[in-house]
Amino acid sequence: MERSGGRAGRILFHAARLVFLLGLVVYPSSFPQNAAGAPLRELARKILAAAGPLEEFSLSFRDLSSATTSEVTESKRALEEELRASGVRITEKPDGAAKLVVTLSENLTDRLWVAEIQRGSARGVVMVTRQRAPSVSRQEADSQLTIQKKLIIEQERPILDVLLLDKEMVVLDPEQVSLYRRKEESWELRQAFSIPGPRLLDSRGRLYAESGSAVAYLPEVRCTLGLGPGAVLDCGDSPLSLPLEIGPVEFAKGRNYFAHRALPPFYTMASSGEGGGVLWVLAGIDGRTHLFDKSLSPIGSFTGWGSDVAGIETGCGSGRQVLVTTRSDTAEQDAVQAFEIRGRHAVAVSPALDFPGPITALWTGDQKNLALAVCRNLRTGLYAALHLSVVCGR
Repeated sequence: MERSGGRAGRILFHAARLVFLLGLVVYPSSFPQNAAGAPLRELARKILAAAGPLEEFSLSFRDLSSATTSEVTESKRALEEELRASGVRITEKPDGAAKLVVTLSENLTDRLWVAEIQRGSARGVVMVTRQRAPSVSRQEADSQLTIQKKLIIEQERPILDVLLLDKEMVVLDPEQVSLYRRKEESWELRQAFSIPGPRLLDSRGRLYAESGSAVAYLPEVRCTLGLGPGAVLDCGDSPLSLPLEIGPVEFAKGRNYFAHRALPPFYTMASSGEGGGVLWVLAGIDGRTHLFDKSLSPIGSFTGWGSDVAGIETGCGSGRQVLVTTRSDTAEQDAVQAFEIRGRHAVAVSPALDFPGPITALWTGDQKNLALAVCRNLRTGLYAALHLSVVCGR
């Protein structure tokens, strides 16, 4: 990459910064010392090609990965050796020297080395990526968890949420609330109630049981379904906040995502953590997954997950996992995989469970050991609501 200045240089610089920021991910990896040699040799060649004839660099190294201190030190040492072997002097005095800032980051599949070169007003950026090697040991693989799914109901209308009561079931879709009664081993539709007002094209909604009623929350409308022989649906504007686990939140006005005074806008959230600590996992509308500590202070973000996450308590592993939507091998189908947050790292603890189409909703269930998923079957066109559970071991 040639050195550049002015507007073109600024565009290149910010574009490359975006690339490595998208690679910031708290994901665990094995990072053997000898694995850094080949990419760092390539990075050194690219730096020299981009910088041209220079006598010296001031070098700084930033670590935004999950590598250990010794692994980062080894990477820096290897790069310095490659540069010095090519006749470059490394100096700790920045005056008069070209500045070289190397950032080590990673995402779910690759490790990235990004070098920013600055000489006066001219800037250039070069980078090297390498696919991450699998880091799950045989012992870890043998203790992986398994996600199981159980069908609750299928229907032609999109399903936003399902609430299971003792002998009744409430199904929420963008246009109506349906009340079912259990009849032997199946569910029989008892009554359907229309929701007044226009709905969003890509609506989102939640159901909660409150004082003998089912309460439905959708963007800009809140409906209460009184259960019992004379069931009635009462709807009105929705100034009230949804009682999510993280605290009261509201739908952003006219949108299908949530707003919170102390958090970025998000689609779904889940809690995780270990050793008594609580971490909040948010699927942001910016395409990133954000981590917050118990006091709602940000502690990291990464890419690679879908827009739906749900917490589930299982007694397996650390006791609590986060179920996450991911893309399956087929472009139009989704999968769900279980992760644990360990030391602020996201660790996959189950194989991905494929679905026959896109996941349109994923919620933490009313029972702590279950999550609710909704999938649109591409073959049948039906929407299926399913309970997801996690089984210890294979």
